[in-house]
Amino acid sequence: MISEELTVVIPTIGRDSLYRAVESVRSQSIHAAEIIVVDDSGVAAVDEKRLPGCVVLRTTGRLGAAAARNAAMRHAKGDLIAVVDDDEESLPQHLAVALESLRQHPEVDVVSSRALVRQAGVTRVLPTDVYRSPSRSLTTCTGGTCGDHEIGGS
Repeated sequence: MISEELTVVIPTIGRDSLYRAVESVRSQSIHAAEIIVVDDSGVAAVDEKRLPGCVVLRTTGRLGAAAARNAAMRHAKGDLIAVVDDDEESLPQHLAVALESLRQHPEVDVVSSRALVRQAGVTRVLPTDVYRSPSRSLTTCTGGTCGDHEIGGS
């Protein structure tokens, strides 16, 4: 199923892990209408031939992840933006759970999740705490909960 409202943004400085991150997004149970990769390397480090169907934007170089995300958001066609780091691989239900959380809780503007970090044979869950805004406009979803609300999965 394609979500016409969803744009996935991936800022990068050209790391090889970018291509795994894009495949992870393409392997989601719900597909984004567009994937925007922002090459912030300044040296055209992204091989567009390896990213068919993706929109590739280029900055003047090393403006930082926030500036790269902002450039992509200005270009995005979707009403909803998912940001994926270039070294991230998401579980197949990640985007579907986030979208369902937003639909069930219209008072929530931002949904995020914890990460399983596997390094040197050790798996850790990060972050270890949850931020909850008093206004509830920013809520972090972790371990099956979104604020005080139960959701399915992470």
